[in-house]
Amino acid sequence: MLLEVPVVVNGRNQYEHYAQFDHYAIIRFSLATQSAVKKVEDANTLVFTVEVKADKHQAAQAVKKL
Repeated sequence: MLLEVPVVVNGRNQYEHYAQFDHYAIIRFSLATQSAVKKVEDANTLVFTVEVKADKHQAAQAVKKL
């Protein structure tokens, strides 16, 4: 079994953005501003505020899990 060693480039870990988050920690709260309510009414779209360090894939997976 081989272990994959993360590559360090310019002092930063290559896999740093793949940090594991709890699904409840990624989604902070739902947004209820005037523009967010308009999106809900017009496009049937929910608007959430998410963790800054989470990427789009992690945010989408958190919404699906919740």
